[in-house]
Amino acid sequence: MVTDPRHKILKERLQSLTKEQLKRLLDYPEEMIMDEFNYVDGRFCPLAVAFDLPKLLEGQFLNNEVVRSKVEELGNLQMDNFQINPTKGIKGSFYTDNRKEDLLNLVCEILGE
Repeated sequence: MVTDPRHKILKERLQSLTKEQLKRLLDYPEEMIMDEFNYVDGRFCPLAVAFDLPKLLEGQFLNNEVVRSKVEELGNLQMDNFQINPTKGIKGSFYTDNRKEDLLNLVCEILGE
């Protein structure tokens, strides 16, 4: 059993997503941006990918503010107490140095439950 508080928080967030959205994260062929931004130079954050924003916003002018706004809009519709960076300021080692690996392993864990 993992006791890292960052693991718990991220798992709760990911469990709010549908199986289709989780699978979208696993299948996404492009590089995701894994830090405090939601969009930079054609790269989307994991929530934007889960919400299928690369497809939904295709052909539109995109910057971090546009994508962040859409992530917040969809997040608030789907999740209780939604916040953009739920692990920010939380002590622990999970989802720090190996963000993509930690994220995808957690997605696989949830899908296997």
